[in-house]
Amino acid sequence: MKNIKIKSFNNLEKYIILKKKKKILVFTVNKNINLNIIELFMALYALKKKKKLVLKYFPFCRQHREKKNVCNSFMFMIYILKKLKVKKIYTFDIHYDPKIKIIKNIKTYDIIEKIIKKKKIDYLVFPDIGSFKRFNKLKKYKHIIFIKKRIKGKIKNKCIKKIKKKKKYLIVDDIIDTGETINKCLSKIRKKSKKLYVYCTHIFLKKEINVKKIFTTDSVETKLKKVKVFSLNKYIKKI
Repeated sequence: MKNIKIKSFNNLEKYIILKKKKKILVFTVNKNINLNIIELFMALYALKKKKKLVLKYFPFCRQHREKKNVCNSFMFMIYILKKLKVKKIYTFDIHYDPKIKIIKNIKTYDIIEKIIKKKKIDYLVFPDIGSFKRFNKLKKYKHIIFIKKRIKGKIKNKCIKKIKKKKKYLIVDDIIDTGETINKCLSKIRKKSKKLYVYCTHIFLKKEINVKKIFTTDSVETKLKKVKVFSLNKYIKKI
């Protein structure tokens, strides 16, 4: 977060100093997302007035279902941000888009299409139905979809269409965390082709995966070597 100075007491408790008050606050995730959130809340509280918030990655968006005795962490985040006088949240390729007024979900289609053109991709690969629905405007390109099922805690993937030999494939998803889902898809495609690329908007992957290149955005800090990072600043400037 620019224009914000974060300091610590001896016991590692944080405190925030605003260098300059801004109506728009831009938030990027680094290694410790839980600490990041506390820093974000403190900065928003210090700003006092109503403001716009850019969450390059929307934290805690993956637990969004209402279940008995389970915290809906997505709605909890919305609740806290509203209390902190956030009037509009801008985010990118959110995992769960509830279509509520406070959230503006910005799609990164032009980044993906730039990759398709530059790398001359033959087929897009959606690792599950959720990914296909999330990036549904890409269905105009040749594509294959995997159906993901969890059986006794293990992920099993089945491809809907036939995988063709010696073609260039780009796997598209919003988030890569452990890489388990992606690797399941890669293992099946790799039998027919070695020309494999991956695009994900938000990358939490800690280990390299066996592909030619991973493309991502600067929503989350990463130190992986086979990664090309696209800046989201061009979108933010338009806000």
